Amino acid sequence: IFAMSEESIYNLIPPQSQLPSKQPMYHSKFDPKLSQPVLKKTAATMGKPLERPDPRSFLKKGERSPSLPEAKKFAYQDSERKPAVPKKDEKPPLASKSDKNFITANAVENILLAPKKPEPPVDWTRKKDFGKVPDYLKKVKDQIHSEYRYIKEMETAQKQNDTTQVHVLSEEERQQILRGLKIRWEKVNTEYQTISFTLDTISKKARKEELEIELEELERNIEKMSRLVLVVPD
Repeated sequence: IFAMSEESIYNLIPPQSQLPSKQPMYHSKFDPKLSQPVLKKTAATMGKPLERPDPRSFLKKGERSPSLPEAKKFAYQDSERKPAVPKKDEKPPLASKSDKNFITANAVENILLAPKKPEPPVDWTRKKDFGKVPDYLKKVKDQIHSEYRYIKEMETAQKQNDTTQVHVLSEEERQQILRGLKIRWEKVNTEYQTISFTLDTISKKARKEELEIELEELERNIEKMSRLVLVVPD
């Protein structure tokens, strides 16, 4: 069936070859004798035309630097100037001597001087705050009263302490308390030794300070309990 479909009577006629139509040749609108096209506009290309610098007209040293005025000798604007410092060989001008007797002149001036009028006496009773207690004395009185009050409170507390009953701690109780303090010190010291040297967090620093305070307090208590005689209140 496929073989019969490929066979056809039209295949016996040779096909006619059709040549493709040739497009007309491109001719430029500019004069072919010119090497570059002449443009009517200055910026008709892709951007402005590039002007290449002349290698003979290069930038020389100091060509673009601003021109400075010619240096002149410095001169002060004001004409009045202080005199020069005298040299070591020059002697300063001495003041003219006077023949006036200052002792006699002062005596004569004091004799001829009119006497001074006495100032009127001040009546201190006419002052606004006359007879009133100054403010600083009130502050001093308040301080004295507060000190007396504090002394009385201390005396009362001392009397109460004297009336309290005390007794001597037995050796068995002292040894028991001392043993418990030492066990507690060993436990806290072991925990303190396990802390790392790098205290990179706030909690580690706070924990180290707490252990140091507790160790100092335990050492003080152990020192107190190491005494042979201890008196404690009832």
